[in-house]
Amino acid sequence: MLLTAEAIRENVVRLSFDHDVYFSRWHDPADGSFINRYSIAADPTAIGIDGLPSRPVAVADVKKVAGFANQVDVWTDRKFSPTGSRYTVTVTGLRSVDMTLRVNPAGATMTFEGVQQGVPLRTVDGTIGNRDFANPQMPGPGIAATSLGQFIPDDLGDYAIDQGLVSYKKRVFRRLTSKKGQFRHLPGYGVGVPSFSKQLARANLTGSIAADAEDQIRQEPETISVEVALRQSDEDPSLFYYRINARTTLGVVSDYEVPVPTR
Repeated sequence: MLLTAEAIRENVVRLSFDHDVYFSRWHDPADGSFINRYSIAADPTAIGIDGLPSRPVAVADVKKVAGFANQVDVWTDRKFSPTGSRYTVTVTGLRSVDMTLRVNPAGATMTFEGVQQGVPLRTVDGTIGNRDFANPQMPGPGIAATSLGQFIPDDLGDYAIDQGLVSYKKRVFRRLTSKKGQFRHLPGYGVGVPSFSKQLARANLTGSIAADAEDQIRQEPETISVEVALRQSDEDPSLFYYRINARTTLGVVSDYEVPVPTR
């Protein structure tokens, strides 16, 4: 007898029986691994928390649960609808492991609720898994210049973590201020401006450096589009900086300025 049906994954429903099920995988006549012994019907009147009717699914595979001879996992070809959806599983033609009786001779049906992993809300500062230790590379709000290059502890005394746009900007800063070819495991990483420091006033050179910087920033996985200009400081003509405008999966980076290292 079919006792329970429960969705344990987005595309797996686990069936439990009161007897151990014959499951040989040899495709003999009584083998319980035939997928045509199982069917799953979606209830179109049941609405999931996504506001949509239960989506149809089909049986793709059937597996015995390791260590439990009375349980079978039925895998579907796509995800169930989320909580609120409803499905009916039907099982026919199964036999007990000792072949002495048919499990639900007339077939068995049972309803269960679909599940689907929730998607976290996208926020500007926390929608991507890329994280880094909070180790400031340049002065900024709340960061003293004397602390540069030091790891920052959080409120619990552990290493603080940068993520979101903070992490993205720091990685961009690192790319633009690193000398090209200095990381053996990252060929081509960095822009390498220091070797051109005495020629930065040349328009054709600043344009090629800006193009290289754009290519570097596009390699960051969050970058959708980016524009970089190399500008000369109005206060000190010997100083140059990158001005970056980028559209990312985390939000917009507007007029982000990175100094150009010249030594």
